[in-house]
Amino acid sequence: MTTDTKKGPPKRGRTRGGPEVKKMIDKPMLDDLSPKNNAFEFAEAGFAVLPLHGVDARGRCGCGKAGCPHPGKHPHAALVRHGLKDASVDLDEIEAWFDRFADLNYGIVTDELHVIDLDPRNGGTESWRKLIRKHADIHSWRVQTGGGGQHVFCRAPQKPLGCGKLAPGIDFKGVGGYVVGVGSLHEFGRRYRWFADCSAYELELEPLPKWIIDELEKKTPADVIGQQVQRAPAFYSELVAPASEGVRNECMTKLVGHLFGSLHPDRAVLFELVRCWNLIHCSPPLDDEEVFRIAGSIARREDDKRRGRA
Repeated sequence: MTTDTKKGPPKRGRTRGGPEVKKMIDKPMLDDLSPKNNAFEFAEAGFAVLPLHGVDARGRCGCGKAGCPHPGKHPHAALVRHGLKDASVDLDEIEAWFDRFADLNYGIVTDELHVIDLDPRNGGTESWRKLIRKHADIHSWRVQTGGGGQHVFCRAPQKPLGCGKLAPGIDFKGVGGYVVGVGSLHEFGRRYRWFADCSAYELELEPLPKWIIDELEKKTPADVIGQQVQRAPAFYSELVAPASEGVRNECMTKLVGHLFGSLHPDRAVLFELVRCWNLIHCSPPLDDEEVFRIAGSIARREDDKRRGRA
């Protein structure tokens, strides 16, 4: 996943000027499922990565917490104390992470590399079929997740988008989000791997289609919650599950969207509900200022949509 046309090994300790990825050069990397090597590839291309806890042979998260709700998927707080803010493209720093904890997974920050995240367990496959029948398929990088889902990668538009819900079973990862990277080990014992003929070594990274942007702009929390009525109970359990550094903002955004869309609460009530969840379930809790910023931003956006200004 290099940004120039010269072949050769990466120069460790150096970073690139920015994400300008077309196609990877080193075809043998297609079968390399080493989290460390794949993290290097993305970082070399200018896409920041961050260390995630790995999982053991029994699928237990390396964080050591019994019943961890996100095994193998949340940031390693000992290495990135500020979560996504500490993501890096520095190869020396990344190598130091893996030297210290050899069984790490890693995440790819989605600020400039947007990802469509399909979860078949919640209807994502069928939702995607309906969307591409209505619009068109996306011929870009595609990863088979360890849980049986898919990650479809696209180049972010000039004005990058935030995270959101595209359809039942389909999350959209944009600014402020990340996805588990190729080579990482899922709690089910399977590694994330490239789909045949859809890897970064075989395809160019496609820009995010306008129809995806249009679909996201049409969504409001009310739309999404209406589609989620038939969701499995596990979805709602996860919605209020404990959140560690690196996923707190994303989890809070989902919770606020759910509350605002289904209950339409008074602003003061909304803030207090989310503030209480933050104090009880976030480790460590976010500052009240950040809680109010997230809740207020979503509330204003949804108010604008209802008035037809969004």
